[in-house]
Amino acid sequence: MSEQFFKKKKGEIGEKLFAAWLDRNNYPYIYVRQSQKDFSAFLKKIGAKRPDFLVFLPGTGLIAVDVKNHTFSKSNGTRTVNISEDGELTAASQFSKLTKLHLWYAFVGSKSEEICDEWYFTYADEVPNKGKFRKGDNGIFYVLALEELCCVRDSLDGLSSYAKVSLFK
Repeated sequence: MSEQFFKKKKGEIGEKLFAAWLDRNNYPYIYVRQSQKDFSAFLKKIGAKRPDFLVFLPGTGLIAVDVKNHTFSKSNGTRTVNISEDGELTAASQFSKLTKLHLWYAFVGSKSEEICDEWYFTYADEVPNKGKFRKGDNGIFYVLALEELCCVRDSLDGLSSYAKVSLFK
């Protein structure tokens, strides 16, 4: 089976874990289907990214969330995760410009096969400021230290506070 197949399956697992976490914490959300036929020609043309979820945060409003089930690396003793610059951030920016919603990345934290109660959040516009720019064999990307991201364990209350401070400075 192809690497693309395994990446897709890993992504689907992350989305299921996130939906289950939102349900356990009683947060309302809309899951956004990812089929090509569910994506308009206009959005394809401008290269916009679609989020995995629209989540309603009390006191903050609606946020768009793209779930990432990446493997963490270590850099100088710090756990890190990579975000591709090759289209990923540009597509997120296009989505945000069009909808006026910030697109957030939610990275799967510690998990078992059935449950994940730790998530690391950052919104896409923060990535170039928080991450270290790298070029490698796999393209252009940013390396993000997990300690720079908003870690939320039990509920999105921490994210609501973080979103207010980060987005409305």
